[in-house]
Amino acid sequence: ESKTYQGLVYAVYAGGDDVFLIGPWDRMPGLAVSIRDDFQRYTGQHPKTHLSAGLAFIGGKYPIYQAAADAKDALGQAKDLTGKEAFSFLGTAWKWTDFEKVLAKHNRLNHLVGGKQSEAEGLEGPQAILQILRQLAQDEADKARRHKGRPVWGPWMWQGAYMLWRMADRNKTAQPELAKAILEVRNELDANHYQEINQWGAAARWTQLEVR
Repeated sequence: ESKTYQGLVYAVYAGGDDVFLIGPWDRMPGLAVSIRDDFQRYTGQHPKTHLSAGLAFIGGKYPIYQAAADAKDALGQAKDLTGKEAFSFLGTAWKWTDFEKVLAKHNRLNHLVGGKQSEAEGLEGPQAILQILRQLAQDEADKARRHKGRPVWGPWMWQGAYMLWRMADRNKTAQPELAKAILEVRNELDANHYQEINQWGAAARWTQLEVR
C-alpha cells in the first residue's frame, strides 16, 4: 500500500506524537485512514490510546507556514470532539468509524457518476444527484439539527426522496443499472430516517471535488 503514496507525500515534520504531511488532497483521506488502522494494530486496539487528524486544503503557492496553521486548526476541531479519536475533513470532525462510512458512500457516488473509462469504472450518472444530496444535508437537515439536535421529519425528506425517485425513473429504461444504484441511495436514506444525510452530503461534496 505504501506504493500508493510513494513520491506523492512529503513529511514536513514527524516527531513526538505529531506528524505534518503534504500531498495530493485526494490521496490524503485514504492515507489518514491507513495510518489510523496501523496505529490501532500497533497498540493492540488499546481503548486508552487515541489518534486524531485534520486535513486542510491548500493551493500550489500557498505558504507552508499558513498550511501548517490551517492543519493545526483542523486537528483542533477533531480533538474538540467528545472522546477525540476523530478526523476533521471538509470542515467537519468525524469519528473514525463515521468517516469510514463517509468514505464508503464517496466510493459509491464516485462509481455512480464516474465515466466508463474512469478509475472508478463508473455508471456515467447525472452529477445532479451530488447537488441534491448536498442540498438536503446543508439546507434542510442542518436547520432541523440545529433546532432538535438531530434530523427530524419534514417536507425536505419526502422532497429529496421524490427527486431521487424521479432521477431513477428517468433512467430505468436506458440505464437500469444506474437507476438501481440511485434507488439504493434513496431507499437507504429512507430506511434510517435520513440519520446519515450529513455523511451523504460530505461524500457528495468530496465526489464533486474529484469529478469537476
